[in-house]
Amino acid sequence: VQNPNLSTEEKRQFYKCINLILDNPYVNKEAVYHAFSYVNVEEYYSDNGNTQGDYCYENNLIRIYDPAGGNTLSHESIHSIYSNENTRVLPRYFKEGMTELLNNEYFDDQPFCELDNYYYEIIAVKLLCDLTSPDVVLKAYTTGDMSGISDVLARNAGTELYKAEDAMIKLNVTFERIYSGTFDLSNENMISDFNVVLNYFDMCAENMEFDNKTQEAYNYNSQLLKYLATEDLNQSYLDYVERNGYVTKAYFSSSLKGDSTSANNPKYKIYK
Repeated sequence: VQNPNLSTEEKRQFYKCINLILDNPYVNKEAVYHAFSYVNVEEYYSDNGNTQGDYCYENNLIRIYDPAGGNTLSHESIHSIYSNENTRVLPRYFKEGMTELLNNEYFDDQPFCELDNYYYEIIAVKLLCDLTSPDVVLKAYTTGDMSGISDVLARNAGTELYKAEDAMIKLNVTFERIYSGTFDLSNENMISDFNVVLNYFDMCAENMEFDNKTQEAYNYNSQLLKYLATEDLNQSYLDYVERNGYVTKAYFSSSLKGDSTSANNPKYKIYK
């Protein structure tokens, strides 16, 4: 990366994105090169431990906050690749879930151990991949157009398109209520909205013929998503993962997909 704004170590990080870019047939590689050529990385102090970094599209600026987690720069570099006028309208849960899932698959030494950031956002994205395909979801994330996801959901569920769109809207509404702290477990309407999502996903799954790995992943991910509507949702997630281990299914990394097919590979056996 020929960018005078970046340190040598930062350039190495951006260079590591090459496999992520090559695996995506929908990404505008010229736009990525331009973004990487001018992006700046600045360190800030913040006493908010929940915010480790962010990407400002208007200024093409990655801000790293102290203290920051180990994969913060890689997460924000993925945001810089996929942020444009079209993708800015994507739901927050979808953007963050996809970004962190890609971050895990391409940059984490333990790619299936999702214990740091955006647990449920990642689970929601994985479910959309299970019920449509990783390619459909990757296209939506890259282009900013999620209509393809609703189209495939409706076709696989055998319902009218508006029912798939309604489930997608209610999934986003549920996450936004959680982000704002307004999700109320005693509110029947809010629980009903979330149940529409769960029921639609299950209806879609019942009409599909999964291979064994995808069936295992769907069962695992759908159970985890239900814990989103619990009092201590983070602890519920961690408890379930501790009891059940991990499903070693790669969704996007071509390298991981090759590795994860080997049942005798100890790198992945330790998680299950």
